[in-house]
Amino acid sequence: MWRTTWRNLLAHKVRLALSGLAIVLGVAFVVGTLIFTDTLSKTFNDLFETTAADVNVTRAAAFDQGLAGTGAGGTATYVPAELVDRIADVDGVAAVEGNVQAEGVYILVPDGEVLDTGGAPGLGISWDTEESISPTSLVEGRAAEGPGEVMIDEDAAEESGYQVGDTISLLTPGPRIEAELVRHLPVR
Repeated sequence: MWRTTWRNLLAHKVRLALSGLAIVLGVAFVVGTLIFTDTLSKTFNDLFETTAADVNVTRAAAFDQGLAGTGAGGTATYVPAELVDRIADVDGVAAVEGNVQAEGVYILVPDGEVLDTGGAPGLGISWDTEESISPTSLVEGRAAEGPGEVMIDEDAAEESGYQVGDTISLLTPGPRIEAELVRHLPVR
């Protein structure tokens, strides 16, 4: 039986080589796919770990005020501002920051077109003054201090051509807003 096996293998060397190549390519494809998915998963996990606080308190988890608005999923979620001070007073809390976030906020470039986000959602967020928990840091200019002032990330500034001091237009779920650009933020 072994003689017949060896004779058939030697008679069909190309078939043997191609079968071996198919096995090697199949294993390489599976290994490559597993490495790619693991790398992609780690990238997203690292991204969310660096941009999210250890604990987030939201109305959905803590309160039910029955408020409607323009937040995630078409409803606004609010936590009373006084809660920030109450949480800061709890023993063991290192830092607390209240924030505001709105979906559907897009930068309009000078020609009136919406700045391409590459498919990412357009988010408007408040500035975190507590550096230890802020996912961003200042690069140029100063922090926005009130209505009529805005900060954008470096990539958006570079792509749109806006400089600190320019008046930019923002498309929001509500009215279109004109604001002065006061600072660029690095992308982390």
